Amino acid sequence: YQYEILPLLEDLGKSFRSGSSSIQPTLTHRFCAWLNEKGWLRRVYTQNVDGLHLHPTLNIEKEKVVECHGSMIDGNPVLYGDDLPQRFYDCCDLDFDQIIPKNASDSSAGTVDLILVFGTSLQVFPFCAVPNLVPRGCTRVIVNRCLEHCLIEKEETPAYRRQMPRRVRIGKRRSVSMQNLWTGREGNTRWRQLLIESDCDDFVQRFNSVVNDESHEEERSE
Repeated sequence: YQYEILPLLEDLGKSFRSGSSSIQPTLTHRFCAWLNEKGWLRRVYTQNVDGLHLHPTLNIEKEKVVECHGSMIDGNPVLYGDDLPQRFYDCCDLDFDQIIPKNASDSSAGTVDLILVFGTSLQVFPFCAVPNLVPRGCTRVIVNRCLEHCLIEKEETPAYRRQMPRRVRIGKRRSVSMQNLWTGREGNTRWRQLLIESDCDDFVQRFNSVVNDESHEEERSE
């Protein structure tokens, strides 16, 4: 690793940070950048290790991106059996606090009102519990090309029953459900939920078309 893999990762990181890499952000990455530009983005929690959310063309501040499974570019991917970076837990404490701290030094501290889940099957522990951290009344939207994969109950598999708990501690939250709460009474009572079966980039493209149409309508009415 030290003499072969790490130097390769360092070279990849240099080309990525200079913008010369052939690997470019997708429409979904650019949608996140648009949300940030509008001032609506609190944080990006990503399982991806490609570092694309921090691509220089996106202009998303590094402190707004949590690479939960590390980064190949930085040479610190999270492997099986490794704990997640401490920053993951720290940001969860800040972003999903149910009460706005009176003396909060971070202006972004407070209640989350919308969480967008793109392109993950939510089967990886403990990341899959993150959408269950949001406060009651929050809107939860999941976009995936196969919703069936997202809705599989993990305890149905023998490996899960042997290794994974039904609840997990994330930061200060001592007991966060690992269960799929996207369907059924419990989830629908706690949150407003929208499930969209679509390729993520296709969804973003349709979203952009609607936004552009509405903008043109407003221009014509002025």
